[in-house]
Amino acid sequence: MNRNYLKYILIGGVSIFVWTGCDDYLNRESTSGVNTPDLIWQNPKAITAVLADMYDSGLKLDEFDDWYGSKKANLANQTSLSDEATASYQKESAFDKSNSTYSYGDYVFNDDMVTRYKQIRIVNNFLLNIEKTSVLSEDEKEELGAEARFIRAMQYFGLVKRYGGVPLQTVPKEYTAGNTEALYQARDTEAATYDFIINECKAIYESLPEVRSSDAKYRANRGTVLALWSRAALYAGTIAKYSKTLTLTGEAVSKGYVYIPETEAERYFDECYTASSKILDEMVPRVYSLYKSTGTEAEELAQNFYNLFSKAVNGDNGEYIFQKQYNVAAGKGHMWDKLNVPFSYRGDGWGCGMSPVLEMVEEFEYIDGTEGKLKMKDSSGKAISYDSPYDIFKNKDPRLLGSVYLPVLIIKDTVAEKSNGYAVSSTDRMG
Repeated sequence: MNRNYLKYILIGGVSIFVWTGCDDYLNRESTSGVNTPDLIWQNPKAITAVLADMYDSGLKLDEFDDWYGSKKANLANQTSLSDEATASYQKESAFDKSNSTYSYGDYVFNDDMVTRYKQIRIVNNFLLNIEKTSVLSEDEKEELGAEARFIRAMQYFGLVKRYGGVPLQTVPKEYTAGNTEALYQARDTEAATYDFIINECKAIYESLPEVRSSDAKYRANRGTVLALWSRAALYAGTIAKYSKTLTLTGEAVSKGYVYIPETEAERYFDECYTASSKILDEMVPRVYSLYKSTGTEAEELAQNFYNLFSKAVNGDNGEYIFQKQYNVAAGKGHMWDKLNVPFSYRGDGWGCGMSPVLEMVEEFEYIDGTEGKLKMKDSSGKAISYDSPYDIFKNKDPRLLGSVYLPVLIIKDTVAEKSNGYAVSSTDRMG
């Protein structure tokens, strides 16, 4: 056969194959991984994936691992902004110049409205579309919708704690070209914002299961919603109770954006009591119970308290109402240990980033029930001399040992622990 003739046959055959293949490709269902909105609401798995992203993106705020500001070297997070601890590496102007005024307002409000309202819009869009889909049963719609509303309530709780009353939005706003004013919305009052959170919880808690299966234990359940109801009401009641002590003035106060009348305190405290009672009376000990070891010695009790938050019993200790999973292999890690562990264990981290204040340490009472103020002097007023720096903390509430690295405290060596129990070395002692 002539080679040129064979070449043309091959080219023609390839052309037919290509065009036929293209026709099949253009007509097949997309498997690119990019789903358009209309496809999402036709697939139950895709809908669940959207909800999972709402948990991941929408509830990543208000974590213990939040570090405010652009430089984590300052270690300014919720702990150091409270009265529990100070950040060891703060390098703001107040520490460099004696006449400077130190303010961490920028850190606190680093959690801005834009981020929250983006997530609120996603929830509102989810709730709008889940009602239209035909691929879920009514019971499934109710449960998934309740989860979404819980996430939205959490977003508003994050906002009202920082800003007071904020605009309440329950449907996604639509933009009309040239008409931006239609998108403007006045702030609701602080009381109305708390009421919204509480009423959402009251409306949805019965739509969620009391107990989740092991593969869904990181999703909201009935206890989670009751806990938010209780906490939001406690916040609002406390604000109202002490409203007269506020020195704030101005239009935001007069319009109730950052003010709740004292007369509302009892109502909110009643709501807090109602939600808390539902957990205690209806779910304890059937669903929730105290995690308690059989040991009674101080070290055993301290270990018990530590175990509440350790990997060994994480999520299965009976006390967790709502939890977030951290899994390095899955790309979900945090920096708390890296920044705060003792220097001898820090690896390439900063280490010793948080310094608990004396007042917080003294909040832990002694085991005999006396107040926790450290005993510096004896009854005659003479300074007490201790053989070891640790001795001043003896007989304190064992939970102190599970919370704070104390001077000369022996801590576990995680490698040697597996075979030798406690490994005591020079690096195990904190100075």
